[in-house]
Amino acid sequence: RGYMTELKRLCDLDGSWWWWPYKCDTKTGDVVRLNCCGKCGWAAGVFASLFMTEILGVRYDAPAKTLNFRPFSPGSSFVWNDARTGSGKFDFTYRKTADAVTASVTSRVDHQVTLVLTMVTDGIPKFMDSGEEAEYEEAQFLGKRAVRIKTVLLPDRKIEIEAS
Repeated sequence: RGYMTELKRLCDLDGSWWWWPYKCDTKTGDVVRLNCCGKCGWAAGVFASLFMTEILGVRYDAPAKTLNFRPFSPGSSFVWNDARTGSGKFDFTYRKTADAVTASVTSRVDHQVTLVLTMVTDGIPKFMDSGEEAEYEEAQFLGKRAVRIKTVLLPDRKIEIEAS
C-alpha cells in the first residue's frame, strides 16, 4: 500500500503509464485509461533509470570497466539475472535478513571488471566463496554505517559477500 504499489497498479501491460490516468475531481484509484492524454514514455524511461540506479543500486561504467553495486538498504531483497546495462551483462542478488546482509554479483562479460560494492551493515564483510577476508573501508549511506568493498570481478565469476 505504498507509492510503488500504486505505480504498479497504474502500469499498463506494456510497462508504460498514461500521462494523466484520472478525470478531473476524482479520487486516487479511479483510473481512466484512454483519457485525453496519451501514454508517457518519458516518465516510464525516467522511472526505469532511477529504479535501476537508485533502488537496485546498479551503475556500470563500460569505458572504465567499473561496476558499482549499492542497493537501497531499506528496500526488499531481490534477484536480477541477465541484467543488461550498456555493454555489460551481470546477475545481481541482494538479501537482507534479521541476521545478515548478503550481496552477490556474477559477471557475464568477457573481460575483468572492477566491482565496488557498498552495503549498509554494522557487521564485518567476508567473501563467501573463499577463505579470504574482504578488504573494505567504512562509508556512509543514507546516514547509516556502510562498508565499501573494491575487488576485481573476473569473467564468468561470482563474488558473494556477507556481513552479519
